Amino acid sequence: MIASPVFGYLGDRFPRTVPMVFGVVAFSIATLVSGFSNSFWELLLARGAVGIGEAA
Repeated sequence: MIASPVFGYLGDRFPRTVPMVFGVVAFSIATLVSGFSNSFWELLLARGAVGIGEAA
């Protein structure tokens, strides 16, 4: 919820491909990292990063 307005603003001011590429890369890397997490806190941070990637 916090990252969505930021990416909305960036999408209005810059070409939309830039935030979309960032979102796809962040989502992909965070999903990979969440698969290799060893603790609850690592998983929580990785899933938070997935949410930021989805917001983009």
